[in-house]
Amino acid sequence: MKKVRDVYVNGERSNIASVANQTKLRYRFHPQKGTTITAGMISVGIRSNPHYVKNPTLLEAKLVVAKIRSKRRNGSYRSGIFYFLCHLNDADLTERDMIKYILESYRLRWKIEEVHRQVKNDFGWEDIQLQTYRRLQTMNTILWVAISFLYSLDQWKYQLSKAFTHLMLEKNNKLSDLNKFIYYKLAIVIRYCFNKVRLYRNITHHSRQKETLQLRVTWF
Repeated sequence: MKKVRDVYVNGERSNIASVANQTKLRYRFHPQKGTTITAGMISVGIRSNPHYVKNPTLLEAKLVVAKIRSKRRNGSYRSGIFYFLCHLNDADLTERDMIKYILESYRLRWKIEEVHRQVKNDFGWEDIQLQTYRRLQTMNTILWVAISFLYSLDQWKYQLSKAFTHLMLEKNNKLSDLNKFIYYKLAIVIRYCFNKVRLYRNITHHSRQKETLQLRVTWF
């Protein structure tokens, strides 16, 4: 959230950074060892019109302010502050549960970004150039089928690490590496396997029809 943005608190326009600084951080969370998040939430209003008017129409939102403090490997600490402007109305959630839900949902955003990054790097998503929408739609469908297949291999990561240890694990062969975003490694394994595929000569069957899609796998 940019600090230059204004929001409305009790009908009064205020800078969002100023509102965030005045928000009480009542709740504490420990998402993982060595990491502490203190957070709070306040109801604010945001303008439905991007331009300033005398009596703007306001939309209700929740401003969640979170400070994170995590321990580095060398023993030092790093800290940061985050603003989340959200719209979430759930009468069944307490304020603490609502903040926890928002923080956990935001963590998924980074996983989504990582997925798109991997798709661009390993599948050449941005290199696809098709001149019609239907062709682009078809190519993306095939692409995501391939990606889904790759991600389904997550359940085989330990077996694959035994067969392709040099591709799946780092030099120290730590199994804890498999708990990270291992889909880059899985893509390397699949690429290695398919690099062994070679085009084979056309074979005429008894029906005398040529099959043009024959492949063979050669291992070296």
